[in-house]
Amino acid sequence: MLSADNRKLIRECGTVVWLRAEPQRLAERVGDGAGRPLLEGDKSEIMARLLTERAPYYAEVADAVIDVDHLTPDQVADRVLGAAGVRPSEAPAAPSN
Repeated sequence: MLSADNRKLIRECGTVVWLRAEPQRLAERVGDGAGRPLLEGDKSEIMARLLTERAPYYAEVADAVIDVDHLTPDQVADRVLGAAGVRPSEAPAAPSN
């Protein structure tokens, strides 16, 4: 996201949906941050800083923004489909196991 060339490519690839979450929630989701050098230290603080730095770039490329903190995965999926202009009845079926 930091590279203008990357943002251009992202915009050209289709509908971009920013699944926005609060820094604390993001910190919880990354777990211990193993293998993520940028996340060494206080993850909540780091996520807040990264979000502040990167939010303008995310907003630049996003066709839609969905605040996901208080949504279930199914609600998020429905909103992503809506943002992409796909009605649930048109969405591909999930693979069966």
